[in-house]
Amino acid sequence: MRFVNRLPPAFRPVKCISQCRRLTTDYRRLPLVALQEHLMRGAQSCFTFQTATPLASLLDRIEDKHGVVMDRILPYQPTPDQQSTDGVVLIAHVVPDWKGRGPRIGISTGFVILEGGVVVTCCHTFDEIGPVVPPNSKAQSTSVAMTSDGTIYPVQDIKASLPEHDLVVLQLGPPCPDSSVILRPLAVSPYPPPVGTDLKVHIHPDHEWEACKVLMYKNAIGSKAETGTYDDLSVMELNTLIKPGSSGGPVIDEYGAVCGVLRGTVRVPSPMFPKGYSFATPAEKLFEMFKFPVEF
Repeated sequence: MRFVNRLPPAFRPVKCISQCRRLTTDYRRLPLVALQEHLMRGAQSCFTFQTATPLASLLDRIEDKHGVVMDRILPYQPTPDQQSTDGVVLIAHVVPDWKGRGPRIGISTGFVILEGGVVVTCCHTFDEIGPVVPPNSKAQSTSVAMTSDGTIYPVQDIKASLPEHDLVVLQLGPPCPDSSVILRPLAVSPYPPPVGTDLKVHIHPDHEWEACKVLMYKNAIGSKAETGTYDDLSVMELNTLIKPGSSGGPVIDEYGAVCGVLRGTVRVPSPMFPKGYSFATPAEKLFEMFKFPVEF
């Protein structure tokens, strides 16, 4: 997760953002200071429209929803008809004032997996912002999601979580202000790609797809695991180095289906990985948080 600190005193947000519009149509690529201001205003609007949930309450809900199976089915879509980045969102945990030092914002990535604003991201991003969240549930600290056109959605609830796999499912509320933007779910495949398969990862702050390969799988205790067996595939290692803010982003296979959720990067070189590597949770773990499809 990427942390953003306070604004310069002389910053003029409207002018800065209007200049950025001429440079890019993707708000997720705004310069850091302009991005922070847009997120701060969006979070404030969510409280104004009374759609925001305090961040302290969301943190409590992650524990309450640990291991919960949602009463919805996540479709198997190993070969989607189409795939786009419309469903990839920027997730921001916004603390307006941290110990009198100005705002503190944690930035990560997420993606829509079901219609109705159901989004998945990484659990550890909440853990990292937790120590700076005021304990007072009335404090205007909250989490929001932002689409590429700058539309802000409040994170209203936690639907399910699997902290051991660094996964959490969020429920977004209506956009603030109202918008005609449609959040399009990304197709998710339950089949882990074999080692050596060409994949793509969605990276921050460029918010583009970057090519990579599967290097290895590991189980929950860190031992090597193999696809096509009964091995527990808890971690997928990739030959790329993602940047801060990319956690929670999708990993897609050659068909465009999500096959993993980015978690982080190990930058310590080793004989096997001279430049380090990134790692993700295989998408098959997502299905553990949804009702199993039963056909009669």
